[in-house]
Amino acid sequence: MKKMLSLVLALMLMLSMVPAALANDNFNADGELPLFKEKVKLTIGVPANANVIDFNTNDMTLYYEELTNVDLEFVAYTSEMNTQLTMAITAGTELPDILFTKGVSTDLMYQWAQAGALLPLNEYIEKYGHYTADAIERTGADFISMMTSPDGNVYTLPSFNQSLTNECMDRIWFYRPWMEKLNLELPTNPEELYNVLKAFKEQDPNGNGEADEIPLMSHNSAPGVDGESDSWWRAIMNMFMYYPMNNYSVNDGVVSYAAISDSYREGLKYIRKLFDEGLIDPMSFTADEAQLKALVTAEVPVIGLTIGYDAEVTLLSEEDKLWVMASPFKNAEGEMQTSFRASVPKPITMITADCDDPEAAFRFCDFLYNLDHCVAVQFGMKGPNWVWASEEDTSKFYYLGDGFEPTFRIIDNPFGTVQNACWHSTGHFARAKKIAAGTVMDITDEIKLTDELKQNVHYADYFNAYPEEGEYIPMLIYTAEETDAVAMIRADLESYLNTARTAFMLNKDGMDVYSDEAWNAYLEQCKVIGIDKVTEVMQSAYDRMYK
Repeated sequence: MKKMLSLVLALMLMLSMVPAALANDNFNADGELPLFKEKVKLTIGVPANANVIDFNTNDMTLYYEELTNVDLEFVAYTSEMNTQLTMAITAGTELPDILFTKGVSTDLMYQWAQAGALLPLNEYIEKYGHYTADAIERTGADFISMMTSPDGNVYTLPSFNQSLTNECMDRIWFYRPWMEKLNLELPTNPEELYNVLKAFKEQDPNGNGEADEIPLMSHNSAPGVDGESDSWWRAIMNMFMYYPMNNYSVNDGVVSYAAISDSYREGLKYIRKLFDEGLIDPMSFTADEAQLKALVTAEVPVIGLTIGYDAEVTLLSEEDKLWVMASPFKNAEGEMQTSFRASVPKPITMITADCDDPEAAFRFCDFLYNLDHCVAVQFGMKGPNWVWASEEDTSKFYYLGDGFEPTFRIIDNPFGTVQNACWHSTGHFARAKKIAAGTVMDITDEIKLTDELKQNVHYADYFNAYPEEGEYIPMLIYTAEETDAVAMIRADLESYLNTARTAFMLNKDGMDVYSDEAWNAYLEQCKVIGIDKVTEVMQSAYDRMYK
């Protein structure tokens, strides 16, 4: 993190020393529009996007051409853009000046760079990164340094979308009528959770005289990291240890796998007990969202607790007021913990070695970090599609208090439609949490009631339960050699960890978490697969990026 802070300070200092008249005679002063005195022509490769009619005639394209004094020509690739680019680079085929990629990995980007297809941007960032520096400052994160490749170069201007709700994925929802009927308080620790689930199972809260209640059920289709699909068990595990979204932890700068710790084993024992007593439905490992929703909305309610990132999508409809969101459970020290999915940058925009005027290309790309564009690229043109909020407006997260003030009002959102008003999130942008969280809502009495319910159960507790910086690993970028050394091992290891976890929880396939012999065999198998080698490589990457 010290490296990141140093780079930000250096960037801000260097930009402050750049004279108003930049070295390139065709450039106007920093922050002045148009960017260029004489028109600059740039070609941009873009992936197929069924929601954009034509990038070349798009409202955003035409507006930026006039505003910045550029002539943009878009070169359309297919949905397999990354494969096409790899083939073109291998064959030595000429590339557009700029690439707006989609879903490219840091490994593949680095391969392209090592093949000589991409230009390092370090010098341009230091010299011309006016809007880049603004974006770093308003997000409070040096997302540029996080894209530093193993050779010390930055080859991309990434997208960085800080998402308030995506960062806490394991939200906990209880069925309010059952809690009220049985006179139960929201549980905060293992003993209280066990007692609530036991009451759901044994006290017929749905009142039909049948033992058909499912105390806890979730589903397996929540978004995840590194092969993780289930999120419900992490909310429980966090009562015993902080369990990271990506399976690996860092303590005092030392990287390790969370799933081999003694605390993890204690958490598995507790979850095993819940399964043994029929308090968790095994369908939580296999059910999809549709199956869960069918049970949630059944005429006779059968589920008392569900956990997951998109439980809100499943539950918050006409049934909203029937469900209450609990705060994260507490650990043995009485502190709330929730797994944290850090917002991380994604490599998107690159300048190719075939570009004749890379300084101009960078200057235009830097411009796209301006605040208006970071909203407009998804929500359309300012004016017809959205406007900045007024003092009288209220944000959709108003109930969280300071820091969640209204930011912009959507008038006619083109996103998700076939349109020609914006680039539909193609290209890079940087949005701070407060931008999307501050989207204006017209608060009706019904909506206010819903939001007050959320406030009453401390929605903000999830955001306050995140680990401190240095207690989690946002992302790691590997060298080609490191990737080659552990890619297959890591895939096998992650698969085994996931399979073993389920087996321990269900006490199947000889995986008895109470048995020292079974636990030691599990640890030994992790070593056989190569956990020590994977950890060694992760440590090297971590030291390179964050120490």
